[in-house]
Amino acid sequence: TMGEKGTDVELRDFSEQPLPIPELKVTGPEARHQVEIIKSDLYYIRGFQNAKETLQPAELVVTGELPTWLNGELFTLGPGIYDVKYNKMIEIGNGQYESGTATFSLGHWFDGLPLLNRFILDGTNNKLTYRSRLIAKKQEEKIRDRHGIITTHPYSLFKTHANQTPLAKLMVKRRPTKPEQEPCSASIHVNFPLNVPGERPKVFCQNHSTQVVELDAHDLTPTRLWTWNDLNPSFQGVHAGPHSHYDATRGELINFNMEYHALGTKYNFFMISQKNPKGELIASVTAKSSYVHSFAVTPRFIILTLYPFYAKNAGLNVKWVDNILDAFVFRPDEPTLFYVISRAKKQHVATYKSDSCFAFHHINAFEDDDDNIYIDIACYEDSAITNYLTLENFRQATQREVLQNTVANLFRARPANTQGDTQSYPVANYSRCADSTLELP
Repeated sequence: TMGEKGTDVELRDFSEQPLPIPELKVTGPEARHQVEIIKSDLYYIRGFQNAKETLQPAELVVTGELPTWLNGELFTLGPGIYDVKYNKMIEIGNGQYESGTATFSLGHWFDGLPLLNRFILDGTNNKLTYRSRLIAKKQEEKIRDRHGIITTHPYSLFKTHANQTPLAKLMVKRRPTKPEQEPCSASIHVNFPLNVPGERPKVFCQNHSTQVVELDAHDLTPTRLWTWNDLNPSFQGVHAGPHSHYDATRGELINFNMEYHALGTKYNFFMISQKNPKGELIASVTAKSSYVHSFAVTPRFIILTLYPFYAKNAGLNVKWVDNILDAFVFRPDEPTLFYVISRAKKQHVATYKSDSCFAFHHINAFEDDDDNIYIDIACYEDSAITNYLTLENFRQATQREVLQNTVANLFRARPANTQGDTQSYPVANYSRCADSTLELP
């Protein structure tokens, strides 16, 4: 609802018939990588089925009036393909086979192949135009050809049975070169400092690895695939933060790569800007290997929050497993750590600790005149939420039950000040600002 009069924006399916609810029935060994829809009457079930792309702009029906000041473009990115059907030969007995079909399902909400959406908001004329594109079609073809998914980067998936042999994984080319072959579905940016004035504008999609896909901002066509260390060889690491930060005041985009070593993981923070498109390293922090979905930035500081969701086996297998949830384990007896980096000094200046928790997203961060830093985070008591967001839970109506007592709380953490000791861990105070958030459905 927007504006004083209230506005409802309806996204209609313009096809003559409603999208059918697929019946996913499977038996035998194929069942391990297919997720069946048990409850087809769930009100949200269409959000967990394959989407159709809308390649040509379509004007949507607007009920009410958009505010006249609301003009611009909105890009969103989310899962669009969960199920890929493929042909296979099925043994029917006596050594005879017949042709049949099977379905490979991407098993976690975060593993779906991406759908990119573009909304053009024209409040002056009360119009809303929509178009979309499935941007990982080459990957979908590869899944269909291989009857499963071969990941080209360590722990590229959250929780999906790859349905591949170890030999197939060894034989695969470890780095794709085509942009539609890389499912960059974690986040989208329109303000990358790599957009050049006068050139056709681009949007940029990221994933948990170091890959970035460039796309045409008008028709959403993927045009180029590159990595952070392609941009600058000093940006070492095989994983990156899926959510970069853009500092509009300085015109700087900030992110980090994770570089694994026997004695710990280096979190290498870097920046790029239009004035410095190759970028430069800001600082590095060496710590345990943790799953990091986001971090915080204030005008003077970068804050790396490490929850005790640490790599198993001292991180020895983190480079080889397919799934994030197979590589990490939550350790409730260990604290949450806040590593503070000075953007001016370009060095790690303090570390603080707090109670164990887990989070995907930082909501806000700011500082005061006394060098106190405040960080707002949507926190969970542990990492159980990562396992609850599986396709099985959503499709089989168990999602509401398992999430009933797993709600993100809004916490505000306050490290005392940035003059702390990097060798000891003073306690960061925190308070609960809200008992629930709208982070996840």
